[in-house]
Amino acid sequence: MASDQAPSASLLFRAEGECVEIRLDTASAPQTLRALADQLPMDLDLHCAKIAGDQVIFHVPFALPLEGALSINAIPPAAFIYYPERQFCELMFGDLQDEEASVTPLGEAGADIAALRRIG
Repeated sequence: MASDQAPSASLLFRAEGECVEIRLDTASAPQTLRALADQLPMDLDLHCAKIAGDQVIFHVPFALPLEGALSINAIPPAAFIYYPERQFCELMFGDLQDEEASVTPLGEAGADIAALRRIG
């Protein structure tokens, strides 16, 4: 994704020999996705939050307010979110620990949840 253009409708996430297409919700989170696009391509240090739930997490070098805020408890598996309080982007691949937090929904991995599980 070029940084001088509007974010595309999808993002390719490659890790551990897997390639996951993430469909982006550019209408709900334009500022956050613009900030992410400005960093691409980027190498990531991935983390898996085994206690907090089934998710692949990576730090992003920006801090932005919520856009289209949702409770993290309402986020389904395969969702791609920005968690502003922790300055992380996260890809969900299963259940999460119950917690009170608001996040910015960025998109979803859709049918690629099995690949996310293998990465996690």
